Amino acid sequence: MKNLFLALFCSVLILSAATCAQTWNLAKDLGQTSNQISFNQGSNQAWYFMESATLVHDPTLYRFMTQYLGPCQSSASGDMVNGVGCWHGTESTIGDVHLHTEIAFNFTNELLDAKDDEFAGYKPRAALLTATWERLAIIAWRSPITGVVRVDGEFGFRSFKAAGVNWYVDKGGTTVTWGHLFGGDCCGPVKIGRVPIRKGEVLYFIANDLNTDQGYTANPLDLRMEITQVR
Repeated sequence: MKNLFLALFCSVLILSAATCAQTWNLAKDLGQTSNQISFNQGSNQAWYFMESATLVHDPTLYRFMTQYLGPCQSSASGDMVNGVGCWHGTESTIGDVHLHTEIAFNFTNELLDAKDDEFAGYKPRAALLTATWERLAIIAWRSPITGVVRVDGEFGFRSFKAAGVNWYVDKGGTTVTWGHLFGGDCCGPVKIGRVPIRKGEVLYFIANDLNTDQGYTANPLDLRMEITQVR
């Protein structure tokens, strides 16, 4: 009888933990369907779209992107793309080149605006971050809970060019993990098993384009990300 009680008690604890666990999926939180767009600052009370004032990783220098465009006028191709919405940040200018920091999202189930010779397009249900030579492009997740989370996702390079782009995952002002992608690379997986976090602390998912050898053109990175509470 004692063993049965302990087994039932443990089952209740396991069930309660599973019930309390929460998941924040970037794609699902930004838009469940193409007709239900929720691409807002603070989507699901957690996701924010930001840029930096400089290339320094310092949250005190980060700011919200202010201009939402739907459909998006793509920084990568210059086209107006139905089915894609985007936030634009500050414009960087050098000579006759103009480029905004940009965070875009394809709300459809189709690949859009692919240019075989230069731009691999917007993947279905995926966010795309475009940094400039002056500023970082950042998706921030502000924790609504105190506990431990698991981080699963990937960055992917959407340009066929040989340029290189760095990606980072920061907790506050500290880099937890980072990687580098060249044109044609598949992806940079992000798998962090346990991240202790307090309510209000922030994880930053950052694109940083340091390459200026490609005419200062857009070198966007895909981001797919899911954050799960494990304790």
